[in-house]
Amino acid sequence: MKRAPKFRKSSIIPTQVISFYIPLFSNQQLLINTILFFITLVTGGIGLFSDDKDFFWYLSTVSFIVFIWNIIRYWTFDKSYEIMTRQDINYKSIEPSDLEKKSYYQSEYIESQNDAIIYSNKVNQYLIDNIQNIKLHLIENRSKDIFNKFRNKDIELYKNILLNQHKASLKNNQEFRNDEKISMDQSIYLDKPDIDVFKSCYFLSYLTNDLVMKKIYDISNKVERIKKHHHIEFINDDDLKQQIKSINELDFSNHIGVNVLGITKDGFMQLWVQSTKALRSMGLLAPTGSGSLDYKDFDLLYKVNKEVFLKELIISGMKRELLEESHSVNELLDETFIKEIKVIGYYRWVGKGGLPAFLGVAKLSVNQNKIKPNISEVYIQDDLETKFPAHDLPSLKKSIEKLLNNYKVYLSVPLYANLISLKNAIEFRAENFDFLFDKN
Repeated sequence: MKRAPKFRKSSIIPTQVISFYIPLFSNQQLLINTILFFITLVTGGIGLFSDDKDFFWYLSTVSFIVFIWNIIRYWTFDKSYEIMTRQDINYKSIEPSDLEKKSYYQSEYIESQNDAIIYSNKVNQYLIDNIQNIKLHLIENRSKDIFNKFRNKDIELYKNILLNQHKASLKNNQEFRNDEKISMDQSIYLDKPDIDVFKSCYFLSYLTNDLVMKKIYDISNKVERIKKHHHIEFINDDDLKQQIKSINELDFSNHIGVNVLGITKDGFMQLWVQSTKALRSMGLLAPTGSGSLDYKDFDLLYKVNKEVFLKELIISGMKRELLEESHSVNELLDETFIKEIKVIGYYRWVGKGGLPAFLGVAKLSVNQNKIKPNISEVYIQDDLETKFPAHDLPSLKKSIEKLLNNYKVYLSVPLYANLISLKNAIEFRAENFDFLFDKN
């Protein structure tokens, strides 16, 4: 078996963690550190030219030491807690919110991963026919509103969680970067297709969508540190049922995911194995392109058109993910590598706090033997099949069934959702996918 590739550890100081955390400082703390920093610079500079160098160098040294001491005091790792996966969520029977049920959302349990997805065939069919008409509305300061809920509420704990996660990611050769993201502020509904979105960041998603799936305990006495550490639970729980709340009801980041299956020119569905660099789905089969939308994906479109529609945003993100994770055998790929992409669905990932994502399928312009995985993201495993016949509609349908029935334990949640969505889309309107079997 080919092992997952090793990655070079980053030696970068966690500046992204620090820059993310700065707004959580009280105004007094921030003011004191700012004053100390400028005193250090000014007195040090004066000391270079002053006759009384000793006095200014002494003042500069003292202010610098106090400044560094404050930084150390604020950034010392707290190891008095442990984070454990929640055991109170019943993925087998969890239901969509009442609001989502009105648009025919349903849940599907993924036994092999003990997880679940929320999706609607009616919504997906609507997307197939109308996604080009769905407009995105950017909400200002939504991320700030969510962020402010963390102020003065166990701030030190959140700070240490971020820093410890950064430290763990370096140790395990994983990525933990605070990339700017574009996020959803509502689910997709049949009676309100346009979508509210906002600028967010990965760390805020980690503190909401990821951390809500955990419980935090004191190591000394096993007492839970924070009962509801996101200030609102994402599950409506009573004696009869568990329901995941709609995105509208949550103060979560909910950055948008994109997953796309690639069909090569010679008729193969090419999948990859998720690398150990990822924080989720390591060692599982993943779609050809899988990731999330960056804010720059939205911003580039907005600067050109002064408005953004869902189709162009999702397809641009899917193209980027395909190009990032699939490389040519001989050279880097460009957009001519992708002939066409169709968006086929949308779902929410329960195991990630209901994180939303869109699903697609792409026709590639190269044969299967001309592409290879970008080993910094994904890889191929010798004893795990990663290419599946898709020469025509019957062979594609057969490959989908083979994966869903015989490869269950190897399917990541995004791949499972992608396969289910493609299967249902073919049943809805098979002729939409003739483009996948074009050999030209």
